[in-house]
Amino acid sequence: MMDGGHRPPRLFTARFANKTLVDHPAAKVRITLGHPRFRLNYELAGKIPDLAPTREMFNKTEVDFTALYTALLIERGGIEHLTQRFASVTAAAGTDDLVLLCFERLTPPTPGVFCHRRVFAEWWTAATKQPVLELPEV
Repeated sequence: MMDGGHRPPRLFTARFANKTLVDHPAAKVRITLGHPRFRLNYELAGKIPDLAPTREMFNKTEVDFTALYTALLIERGGIEHLTQRFASVTAAAGTDDLVLLCFERLTPPTPGVFCHRRVFAEWWTAATKQPVLELPEV
């Protein structure tokens, strides 16, 4: 339990185009530098720019990206700061669940394809022991 006994939000990840988001009860949150350039069939509850990578990180290998991105997360305030950001978004949205959204399609798995939402998820889980599941696609 964090913040005076309140349960931390459950975190999920997905790509913007995941069709299951239409009916999913979690608050949908953009964690990218840019907006989707296509129509979403659901409302975004907000954005958390602190989870977006920098442009300089694009086109890096997965190993280099992971090192740079996790260092950036720590530089931007780490677990404590992100916990506060998640709490403010969930409070505004009236839910305890968040889906962190970006663009990459990860299913089926493709060699060399990775994304920051899953790098974040692995980092967060390692640091907090709180799992961050990828929403399945239909």
